[in-house]
Amino acid sequence: MSKINIDFNRIAKDQSKRLFAGRANGQEAYKYFNISSFSHESNDRLNLSIPEGVVVSSSYFLGMLEKVLPKFRSPKDFYAITSMDGKDYHEGMLTELDRAVRRGLHKNEPFF
Repeated sequence: MSKINIDFNRIAKDQSKRLFAGRANGQEAYKYFNISSFSHESNDRLNLSIPEGVVVSSSYFLGMLEKVLPKFRSPKDFYAITSMDGKDYHEGMLTELDRAVRRGLHKNEPFF
């Protein structure tokens, strides 16, 4: 089991950015934070840290997590391996993350 730290303090400080948006930018964060090393089978955990005043959009979260989310059956399963500043994550802590998780886990049903 390993912990993958997704610490926005690192990139907010380096770039003096306060808004993180866009799926393509989130895909870059996937690489930057080495989220590709996440293994559901090894019971890895994700730890988020977002400083006060920084806004992360749902599209950014979705780009960052789009390869991880399909490994889970429900938002509850994903939240069980996620923490925020070292505390267990609970739905409602980050509205934009919750929106991204629902979008990332949604399966389109065939029309016919």
